[in-house]
Amino acid sequence: MPANFLQQIRKRPLVFDGAMGTVIYQKGVYINACYDELCLSRPALVAEIHRDYVAAGA
Repeated sequence: MPANFLQQIRKRPLVFDGAMGTVIYQKGVYINACYDELCLSRPALVAEIHRDYVAAGA
């Protein structure tokens, strides 16, 4: 990770906002699912989405 990012998270909380629900749906999880629960049932999917956001510069 870039040093600047690490410096910033040591100073204060950072809030990131992305269209998680939209991306989860695009990856085949239907809207009747509990998206919060995906952190437990499909952690690899959630991690993949976050990695994609970081790679995109988020």
